[in-house]
Amino acid sequence: MTGKVYVKKEDFDRFNEVKELSYYEFADKLCEEKNKEVHLGNFLRRNLYVTELPEDFEIFPCAVTSLCYTSMPCPDLTLPVFNNAKGLPKDYEESIKHWSDTSNKGFESDAYFYQNPSKEYFIDLNDDEFDKNGNAYRNTDPRPVNDDRMVSEGVVYEIVDLLTNLTDIYVGDGLIDRDVFIPIHVPFCDKYLEEDGDGESLITTMNIGDKWVPEYSDKTFVLYLKLSDIMDAPNPNKIYIDLIHFMSMNYGYYY
Repeated sequence: MTGKVYVKKEDFDRFNEVKELSYYEFADKLCEEKNKEVHLGNFLRRNLYVTELPEDFEIFPCAVTSLCYTSMPCPDLTLPVFNNAKGLPKDYEESIKHWSDTSNKGFESDAYFYQNPSKEYFIDLNDDEFDKNGNAYRNTDPRPVNDDRMVSEGVVYEIVDLLTNLTDIYVGDGLIDRDVFIPIHVPFCDKYLEEDGDGESLITTMNIGDKWVPEYSDKTFVLYLKLSDIMDAPNPNKIYIDLIHFMSMNYGYYY
């Protein structure tokens, strides 16, 4: 089972409009719209399972949602993170896979050199043209010798204790429809828009230690998760979503 990220029509339309653009086409589009509203759809990761919020959607009927569930960016999980990194959260890879398609990593070999500093480790590469099963690699880029694979690479957001707070009263007694939606607030940093920045300076801006500093949130977007998708997640009370891509990442990893 996979979980979907639901957004309003205008954000879904924008997501579909820009997801196939090249880096330069996307940068030109942002430049043209510099003085206009920034759309969440511009910055959702292209491999997310994104869909449009239904017109007849229902919000979870509980007063606690008025407190607005907020996802928090994780500076120590932003930039490329590989599966054998030390200190990864429990079920991290499974959680990322629940919300996004991780099968296509593009030029993953370039990303080895851009790992998150707190999760960086040595990855042994080779120059073989064929894998151990005799299948040709995509090209002759160096490949990992061991079972090293990229799990996430954008700005990862964490949502903590969501299911516990929502289900204490309703779901445990079978009194609520699993198809209701939960609004999730997404703090957004304008640093994501910088084309000439680098990943480490982004992390420095985002945090003190490994904690997000709220005053660096320049705006907030809203997306929606379905209760059933939350309940089916590997750990419903520790949700991780590789949610946002940023400009310097787009250019720096894949050019």
